[in-house]
Amino acid sequence: MTSDTIRGPILLFGMPRSGTTWLGKIFDSHPDTLYRHEPDSFGRLNFMPIAPEPDEAPLYARQLEDFVRTLPALRDTKIAASLPSFAKSYLSYPQHLWNEFAIRLAKLEAKFKGEAHARLWLPASATRHARVLWKSIESVSRLGIITSALPQAVGVLIIRHPCGYVASVIRGKSQKRFTDGESVGEDIPLLALLARTRIANEYGITLQRLRQAPPIERLAWQWVLCNDKALVETAGGNRILTIRYEDLCQNPEAVTRRMFDWTGLEFNAQTHAFIKASTRTHQSRYYSVFKNPEIAAHSWRSSLSQEIQRAVYRVVAETRAGNLFLDGSNKDLIERSNTRGKPEPAPSEHE
Repeated sequence: MTSDTIRGPILLFGMPRSGTTWLGKIFDSHPDTLYRHEPDSFGRLNFMPIAPEPDEAPLYARQLEDFVRTLPALRDTKIAASLPSFAKSYLSYPQHLWNEFAIRLAKLEAKFKGEAHARLWLPASATRHARVLWKSIESVSRLGIITSALPQAVGVLIIRHPCGYVASVIRGKSQKRFTDGESVGEDIPLLALLARTRIANEYGITLQRLRQAPPIERLAWQWVLCNDKALVETAGGNRILTIRYEDLCQNPEAVTRRMFDWTGLEFNAQTHAFIKASTRTHQSRYYSVFKNPEIAAHSWRSSLSQEIQRAVYRVVAETRAGNLFLDGSNKDLIERSNTRGKPEPAPSEHE
C-alpha cells in the first residue's frame, strides 16, 4: 500500500440527515474508489475527542494515519457492505459478482446473528490504486483536525438547510429510527462537548444556556456548532469543498462534476447512470438513496410548523452556516424570529 493511499483519502463529511449516504454512493459509483461507510461511528476514533481544537492535530496525526491505513481491510457489514454496489476498475467481473453475493449474504446473516463479516474480494491492486472514501456523520466537528493531520486528504463537507435537518431528525425520532432512544435535542453529552469549543464561546453559548433552551433550539444549536466549527477550521484552503445538500438535489450532475473535479476524479458513465437512477423514483424508506430530490430537499416547508421554523431561524441567524441559507425566501420568518437572546414559547418537538 502506498503512502498516497494512507494519507490521501477522500473525506465525505456531514451531519446526520444531511444527504451523506447519497453523497457517499455517488462517490462509490466511481470505478476507481473504495468506499467505507462511517468507519468512525463504532468507537474506532475514541483516541481523540469529538470536538478537538485545531492545534491538537499533532497529538493524533499518527493514530489517524493508522486508522486510514486500516480502512481497506475492514469487512464489517455496516462499513464495507452497503448497497447498491458498483463495478470497479480493480475488480474483474467475476470478482464483482462475488462481492455482490458476499454483501447480500452478510446482510442476511446480520439480520439473524447481528453484525457480520462480509467475505469481500479485495485484490492488491485496490490498495495500490483505489481512492479510499471515508464517509462520516460523527466527525464533522473533527474535520479541521483530521485535514491538518492528513495533509494529502481532500474532501467534501455537505450541509443541509437547518429546517430540513431538524425535520428529518424529528421524523426519525418519531419512527424510532435511531438507537440512542433520546428525544429531540436531548443529546446532552454531545452538547456539553460542543459548548466547550471556541465557536460556542464566540456565540456566548454555555451548557447551562443549552439546557435552558427548548429542545428544537438545542437541536438547531447542535447544527450550528458542528457546521460552523468545520467551516472555520477548513476555511482558506483548497482541501475541503463545502456544498449545500439542496444544490446537489437541484442539479446533481453539475454539482457531482464539481465535486469530482475538486477531489481529482473523472466524471464517468457509471456515476451518470447512478445519479439518473437514484433521482428518478422516490422511495419512502428513511435511509433510501433513491429519492425525488425536490421532495427530499423541500418537504420540511410543509412538515414543519411556522413556530418551529421561527425557532430554528432565531438560532441560525447571523451564524456562518446559517448564512449559507438565509435569503429573500425566508426573510419574513427571519424578521419575525426575534434575536437569539429573546426566547419565545418552546415549540413542541412533536409538532
